[in-house]
Amino acid sequence: MKHHPFSSPPQTEAEQQSAISVSQVVEAWDQSLRGLGAVQVMGELSAFSVSNTGHAYFTLSDGRCSLSGMLWRERVHALAWTPAVGDQVLVNGRAQIYKAKGRANFEASAMFPAGDGLQAAALKALELRLEREGLFDPALKKTVPLLPKRVGVVSSSKADGLQDFLRSRSLRAPGIALLFAESPVQGALAAEGLVAAIERLDASGLCDVIALVRGGGSSSDLLAFSDERVVRAVARCKTATVVGVGHQPDHPICERAADKIAHTPTHAAELIFADTGAMQQQLQDFKARLSRQLRQRLRGEGQDLQLQGHRLRGAINNRLIDARRRLSERAQTLADGHPARRLQRRQAELAELGQRLGQSSPHTGLASARGGWELAQRRLMVAGSGHLQRAGQNLAVLQQRLQAASPQAVLERGFVLVVGESGQTLTSVAQSHAGDQVTLRFADGRRRARIEGDEDDG
Repeated sequence: MKHHPFSSPPQTEAEQQSAISVSQVVEAWDQSLRGLGAVQVMGELSAFSVSNTGHAYFTLSDGRCSLSGMLWRERVHALAWTPAVGDQVLVNGRAQIYKAKGRANFEASAMFPAGDGLQAAALKALELRLEREGLFDPALKKTVPLLPKRVGVVSSSKADGLQDFLRSRSLRAPGIALLFAESPVQGALAAEGLVAAIERLDASGLCDVIALVRGGGSSSDLLAFSDERVVRAVARCKTATVVGVGHQPDHPICERAADKIAHTPTHAAELIFADTGAMQQQLQDFKARLSRQLRQRLRGEGQDLQLQGHRLRGAINNRLIDARRRLSERAQTLADGHPARRLQRRQAELAELGQRLGQSSPHTGLASARGGWELAQRRLMVAGSGHLQRAGQNLAVLQQRLQAASPQAVLERGFVLVVGESGQTLTSVAQSHAGDQVTLRFADGRRRARIEGDEDDG
């Protein structure tokens, strides 16, 4: 009669058999394995490491079962090549039981390469097939946002890689929210769980980016991330994806379908979360550079303004000098045309003629000529006096006009000349504004003043 292996056997059966000790069971196992003798085993290295003592520990797998083994230090040094995970190898040795722990182990005496690993070859064939389908086309890659509002994370809550991811996120951008989707990351149920978690986060529409993270492990531990179902789930995800699985040498196939590939979970956090502290420092540096450039620009504009003011004052002074020169020339011309000057010239000419006449006249008729000369002289004096009087009157009128046109005469009548800060004369209200500093020029001096406001301001 059959019964459940974990249920109690029927009473009659329990009475017929007697219990044996653990030592007896382990001893029987040991005898069975020793009876197998020395054998050569072929399989794929799913794990291989050398301890500090120099001994090598490895795991062989054939796709269905795994076998743990070790290679003594002397044998490791005798190897003609360096074994690596994924290698297909032939191992000579014996199987044995460590009685203290009841654990089986394969003690290897030699190890030889046996070509590409079956598992690695199968994964390579899958990768090539998916690549031909276009799942890894760079044109399909989506852009990971610089500052996402919410990040979806697919991992196991017990995974060391998740803690590395969260630690890096807390250092770089602790304010960004996370939406976690729990899933196994190794074992028979891992692939199905990863697909469900990815699809659940993608369908929610709540995430700007989805991170698939797991720490390192053997190639068999990472097989779920090369499962075709997981690779296709990453490829058809509408949300940007980042895969950070394993360490630098690990390359599961799903990372080729992702939008961003990270070497480790920590690197995945660095790709997703911008360093806000560094960004703030960059903003401060940019602000400082901008302030410095602005100060330099203002300083340069101020210097240009001073130069323009200097040029303007120079132009005004040149205009005044030219005006004074023209006024002096006109005054000289006016003086040269004065009747007194003309009379003096006529008198000089007359004296010269008289002298010449006196020298050339004979003594006869001298009295008559002198009488005529005296008459002409009196007439000339009368005409000269009249002309001189009229010329004096004209000169007085011109002097009055000149004084009336003089800026000084205008100022003496009570008017004021208003000069702006740059030295220009203000002739319109539009040229001044409230608060401007001006100079008031009176007939006998200058005063500084400030514009208070418009007349309509009250």
